Formats: sequence, C-alpha cells, structure tokens
Amino acid sequence: MVAKQRIRMANEKHSKNITQRGNVAKTLRPQEEKYPVGPWLLALFVFVVCGSGNAPILWRCVRELWKLIHSIRSSTFCFTLALILLM
Repeated sequence: MVAKQRIRMANEKHSKNITQRGNVAKTLRPQEEKYPVGPWLLALFVFVVCGSGNAPILWRCVRELWKLIHSIRSSTFCFTLALILLM
C-alpha cells in the first residue's frame, strides 16, 4: 500500500514532464550558477592588470618628486617633506 502511494505521488509530481518532451530539466532542484573563475583568481587578475596600468604613473611621480628634492638644497625642506611622506 505504501509503495503504491509513493508511486502515485511520483507520477503526479512528474506528470507535467510528459507534455514537455525534450525540454525537461535534469533535476527539479534549483541549481546555483557556477562561474568558470573563482573570486580569488578574479581579484588577483584585476589587481595585476590595474597595478600594471598604474605602475608607470607611480614611477613618474616618484621620479619627479626625487628631482624636486634634489633641485632644492634646503635640508629643512627635505626634512619636512620626508616627515610628510612618512605620515
């Protein structure tokens, strides 16, 4: 008796699939989306791409700052600038 009831319940649950021939999902459970790339790998990729893009700008600023420090021979200015950069 229990087996017949279980079969009847399964038949009712899956009866709509008969009319959907070829369009039936493999499972009735909701599937979560899977991404081809993990979040850590994506973050690393963005970090490398953005970092490599900003490197020339950073080096240019450092070079110009270095020229400025060497062009001004005032030790007070250099000391103050060093304190500002360290903060």
